[in-house]
Amino acid sequence: MKMKINYALLPMKLHYLFMYGATAPLIPYLPVYAHEKLHMSYKGIGLIYTLLPFFGFIAKTVSGTLADIFKAHRTIFLSSIIVMGLSFFSLCFSPTMPTKPNLDPAKIQFDCTSPHSYLRHEISKRKCSSLKELKSSNETAHCEVSCILDSGFIKEFCKYWNISSTQCTDNTSPITLLVETNLNHLLNDTIEVFFPLNSLSFDNTKILNPICDSSVRENCTMKCDSNSLMKFLDAPNDIPLSTYSEILDDKSFWIYLILFNLAWTAFAICVVMSDTICFKLLGSEVSKFGYQRLFGSVGWGSFVILTGLLIDLTSSDFNNKNYTTAFIFALCVASIDFIVALKLQVTGSEKGKSNLPAFINLATNPRIIIFILCCYIVGTSTGLLWTYQDTFIQCLWLSLCLDCASSSILWLLTLGFSSQLKLLNGFTFGIFYTVMTSYASIMAPPGGEATVQGVVGAAFEGLVDKRLDSTLAAAQYKCLDLDLVLSVASGGFIGGALFTSYGGSSAFCYMGVVDVLFAIIHILFQIFLNKVMPLSSRGSPEAEGYAPPGQNINHVDGSLEDHYVNLDL
Repeated sequence: MKMKINYALLPMKLHYLFMYGATAPLIPYLPVYAHEKLHMSYKGIGLIYTLLPFFGFIAKTVSGTLADIFKAHRTIFLSSIIVMGLSFFSLCFSPTMPTKPNLDPAKIQFDCTSPHSYLRHEISKRKCSSLKELKSSNETAHCEVSCILDSGFIKEFCKYWNISSTQCTDNTSPITLLVETNLNHLLNDTIEVFFPLNSLSFDNTKILNPICDSSVRENCTMKCDSNSLMKFLDAPNDIPLSTYSEILDDKSFWIYLILFNLAWTAFAICVVMSDTICFKLLGSEVSKFGYQRLFGSVGWGSFVILTGLLIDLTSSDFNNKNYTTAFIFALCVASIDFIVALKLQVTGSEKGKSNLPAFINLATNPRIIIFILCCYIVGTSTGLLWTYQDTFIQCLWLSLCLDCASSSILWLLTLGFSSQLKLLNGFTFGIFYTVMTSYASIMAPPGGEATVQGVVGAAFEGLVDKRLDSTLAAAQYKCLDLDLVLSVASGGFIGGALFTSYGGSSAFCYMGVVDVLFAIIHILFQIFLNKVMPLSSRGSPEAEGYAPPGQNINHVDGSLEDHYVNLDL
C-alpha cells in the first residue's frame, strides 16, 4: 500500500503550527512578566485584559468584512503575521513602571519567652518554597517593631533588663523595639514561622539574646530593611501603583497597553484569516479542517513547554527569571511562520460578490441566531473553565494540605484530577471549535467567508478572554483577593462574580447547570424549527447562503485510487 501526502495542505499545517507556536512563548508568561519585571499591579493587568477582548472583537469583525469587500485576504493575512511578531517582540522593550513606598507594615507577634524570644508570623502552605529560599539567604534583617504592650509587662520588661526610661512608666503610646534576626536561623511548623531575636534595642539600650521568665505574646507591626523578608511577610517595602488614577497617569502603562493591543488584535485577525484561507484550500473537503487545526494545538503545547525550559535554563536565579529568551524565540518562530505563509496559495476565484441582502437573510434566520448564541454560551463556559480551573484546584489543594511535606502527595493527586478535567475539555473544545468554524464556512454567503468567520469567532472568543488563566496563575495563591484580577469581559466577569460570591465549586456547578439547560433548550428549539420551518433539499428557502451542514458539504468519495492512502491530516 502506497502512501500519498497532499503537499498543497502542508504549508497550512505548518502555518497553524508556527502561528500558535509564535504566541505560545509569550501569552502564558506576559502577565507574570508585567507584574514581576515591569512592576505592574494586578489591577493594571486586569484593566488591560478587560480592554483586549473588545479590541479583539472589533478586529475580527472589521478585518473579515474588509477582506471580503476588497478581496484582500492574503494581504491582511500576511500583514497580521508581521504586526503580531513585531508587536509581541516590542513588549520586551516596554519601560518599567514606577513603584511607591509601602506604608503598611507587616503584622507579627512579639513572643518574649525563655530560652529564646521570637517574632512569630502565620504562614500558608503556598509559602513552603519561599520559606526555603528565605532560609538559604543567610541574611541578617534589622527591623523596627511597634507594639502596644500591657503596662505590667512593660514594667517587668524594664526591670528584668535593667532599663531606666520614661517609657517604662508611660505606656500611653506604642513602644518601638529595634531587633535583629538571622534569617538562616528561622524555624517553622505547619502554621507559623519563628524568627529568633539576636538582639533587641529599647530606648538606646541594646540587649543581647532577650528573654523573659514568663512567656508574653503581643500583636505588633514591623518594618525591616530586608525586602525579601518583607515580601515574604506580604508587606514588601515597595509596591506597584495600585489605584486606577495612578496607573492611567503613567506613560509606561500606555506604552505596554498599545503594544499589547497591537499584538493581540493582529493575532485575532491572523486567526480569522487563517481559518478562512484554510477552508478555501480545502474546498469541498470541509471535514478535514480539524486535521489542519490540530497542528495549532501541537504547536501551542510543544512550544510553551520548550519556552518554559529556555526561561529556566537562561535564568540564574529562581526568583529572577530571564524572559528575554522567550521574546527572541517568539520573534524567530513568527518569522518562520511568515515564510511558510508566503507559500500558501489560494487557488480559484472568490465564491462571488458580497451582497447585503444575503447577510440580512442570514442574520435574521432563527437557526443562525441560535448558532451564534450557542457560540457565545460555549465560549463563556470555556472562558470560565480556562480562567479559573487552575485557581480552583490550587485553592482546593491549599485547603487540604496539612504541612509542606505531605503537600507533594496531595499535589500529585490534584494534578491528576486537573489533568483529567483538562483532557476532557481538550476533546470538547477541539470538537466544538472545528464544527463551529466549519459551519461558519458552510453557511457564509458568496464572498462573505471572512466576515462570517470573524463574527462567529468574535462571538466565541472576542468577548470572552480565555487567556487570563496565566494572569491568575500569578495571583492564584491569593484565593480571597481575586477581585483584583477578575477583569475579563463576559466569561471572566460572570465567572469572577460566581467564584468570589459562592466559591469555586458552586461557580462551576452553576455554570454546568446553565450549559445543560441550554443544551436541552437548543435541542427542543431545533425540533420545533424542523416542524415549523422544515428545510427543503436545498436548505431554507428564505435564507440565501444558508443550508444545513449535511446538505452543503459535498464529500469527494472515491477521488483517490484504492491503493493510495491520503495523509492530509
